[in-house]
Order: sequence, then structure tokens, then C-alpha cells
Amino acid sequence: MRKIKVIMAAIGIFLIFGVIGHGYSEEKDAQEVPERVTVGQWELKLLWQKDLRGVFGREVALGSYGNLGPAITMSSDGQYIGVDIHPWDRKTYAPPPEDSKGVFYFLNREGEILWSKRLGEKQRGMVSKNGSTVLLDVARDELDTEFFVFDITGKQIGHGRQPYPVELSGNGEYILAFSLMAVHEAVLYDKRGRLVWRHTFKNPWGGNAKIMDSGNVVLFDKGDILLKRPNGQVLWRLPNPTKSRWFDIPDDATAEEPNIVIYTEEPEDRSKDHISLLNRKGKVIWEVNQFVDTPSIEYFSVSFSKKSKRIASVGWREVKDRKISGFWVWDTRSTNPIIEQAVSTYIAGYDLHPSGNVLFVQGRGHTEGDPGWCFDNHLLLLDLESHKTAQIPSYHFSLSPDGTYIAVGSPTGKISFYSVKKR
Repeated sequence: MRKIKVIMAAIGIFLIFGVIGHGYSEEKDAQEVPERVTVGQWELKLLWQKDLRGVFGREVALGSYGNLGPAITMSSDGQYIGVDIHPWDRKTYAPPPEDSKGVFYFLNREGEILWSKRLGEKQRGMVSKNGSTVLLDVARDELDTEFFVFDITGKQIGHGRQPYPVELSGNGEYILAFSLMAVHEAVLYDKRGRLVWRHTFKNPWGGNAKIMDSGNVVLFDKGDILLKRPNGQVLWRLPNPTKSRWFDIPDDATAEEPNIVIYTEEPEDRSKDHISLLNRKGKVIWEVNQFVDTPSIEYFSVSFSKKSKRIASVGWREVKDRKISGFWVWDTRSTNPIIEQAVSTYIAGYDLHPSGNVLFVQGRGHTEGDPGWCFDNHLLLLDLESHKTAQIPSYHFSLSPDGTYIAVGSPTGKISFYSVKKR
């Protein structure tokens, strides 16, 4: 399931407990979102707004308390929308003890609430890309996650319990349990919660896994990258030339043309930081390494547009002993970035439009004295053809996987739903 790219666990925790407090105010949240936004050849039109704070009768925070998953998820065509909201105390930035459970709302494209669930304090929900299935996971303890599966009517159809956070396949049929913080295995379940297979990594602290729309799972296991079907068959195995475990692959990539993007994490030697694009045989067909002489760049994640063959990344560049946030976009026909931009805002999430022509970047809190663009607590829209920009007041956002709709949320539970079209 396509999702907002979460930058890194450590950075996310910092954003949750540090920047929200620094950046939020009632005055800022009171800003009205525009009814129409244009950027380059693209236009966003406001279709509806929904205020979800009423369930608590107090201020709430969008997002999953204790989790770094997206606060808003959507089916591919925006037909169904899932929203997590949680109560918070603005003094402690924690849920009030007398009312700690969050709420997951399931809405349709017209903004009508179809049903809701309230299962636990550390609750996180997601909607499958095809709109058939909803998955809610609740972190009961550090290594104890309980998950519940529902159909679109809100009827529970599956349940399971295991140590790791879970992700849902785009077709809504399979669930992958995996954590970068405890990575000795990846576990696949069907939507009823029944065990399908269990993969034990050769290197417990060097593995990674991602579930595809089809339910196939890509596994990075020591020196190999493999694609494993739900039936356990390994479709292909290829070498990992950089030995890195950090990667991205389009959710709808086929077994024949995976186009895996990998990027290194070499904290002891930043000169090895680079991003590579691999083909089906594991051959590096594109690589950006022009920063080898400026080893101050740290890439945190990558996003790849299969249609346009463009790659986006966010990270930090160290400048005069300071870490400056920034983002990059490349067309894989060249190693020169289309755009390379420093920002004076913490980047809380981003997504590249399926066309590869628009980049959405969520700002969260201002970094005093840093150079670059500032979009504190706003969603930045960047047209990559004209380099024109626009902003929408936002704390969280979700782009539908087909790129036709976008939802933005305020910290008090107001959702604004836009259409996204080319003019």
C-alpha cells in the first residue's frame, strides 16, 4: 500500500515530542485552507471539510499516538478514507489518562462517516489500495501488537497477535508483520489472521521487508534481495551490490520489472552515501554518487515514480557543523538533480505524484537561523516542470495512490479533501 514516506523512526519521535509543541498554536490551526490551489499546470479544488473533534469534546491530534504511521490513508481512487485521531494534552503532549483511546474513522469520498472503531491507546489504521479491507493494529506493549481486520462495512473478518507492527497489501488479502527495530524475522498472514509463512533473516540487524500490492514480499537478507510469493515460492533472488538494507520499490512493480531503489546508510563513512536503481537482474542501471566529494549528505528515504522514472529523496546536509534539512529529485536519465533545495523546516513526510511532476512535502516546525525555504506546519506543493510552489496549512497529508485526490489534516481533527487535476 502506497503511503507517505516516513523519514526515520528517530526523527519521527523527535517531531512528535519536540516539534509539535514548538510549532502548534490555536491561531495557526485557525488558518483557513484555500478552496483552490494552483501550482504550475496543476490545480487542487476543495471538495469538502470534516471536523472530527466532536468525539472527545476537546482538542485532538491527528496521527497515531506512539506510532509513526500515516494519520490519513486512502484507497487508490480516493473512494475510501481512513483517519486516525487521538486526544492530547498540549502541556504534556501525551494522551490524557482518563481518555487515552484513539478513534479510527472510515469515510467515503463524499466525506460521509461510514463507521468508526476505538480499540486502544496506540492504535493505527490503514485502508487497502483496492478499498476492500481495513487493518487496525494496536501496540499493547513494546513487543506485543494486536491487529484487527475489517471489511468495508466495519465487520471484523480477522484477528492476530504478534511482536511486530503490521502493513497491509494493496489487494487487502495479506498482512506483513515486520519491524526495523527487531528484525530477526518477517511474518506473513492472510487477512483472517492465519499464518502464511515466516522468514528468518540471516543477519538479524541487517534485514528489511516490504509487502507489494499483490501480496508478494521483497526481502533484503544480508547479501541478497529476493521476491517471495504468499505460497512461499521465491520468484527471484539477486545480489545486493551495496549490502544496504534501505530501499524503496513501487507497490505495483511487477516481478519481471521490479526497479528497486536502494540507498546506503553508512554512519561511519558518509562518503559511501549514494542511491542506486537496480533492474530485474540486480544490475545497477542508474546511480547518483556526485556527492562523493561532499560526504555530509545523509539520505533518509527514497520515493520512486514508476511512470516517470523519477526519484525523490529527503535528508540532511551538514553545513558548518549544522544539519540542514533538504530534498532532491532526479530524473534517472541523468545524475543531475532536477531540484536540490535546502529548507528551514523539519520535513515530516513527503510523496511524489505518480506522474513524477509534483512533489508534496510536509513541513513541521521551523528551524531558527537555517537557510532555505520555510513552510512551517504547511504542505508544500512543488511543480517540478516550472519549479513553482504553493502551500496549504497542514499537519498531516495523504495522496491517493492514483494521484487524483489529497487529504490534509489539522491537529484539531479537521480534514480537508481536494481533487488533484492537471489544468
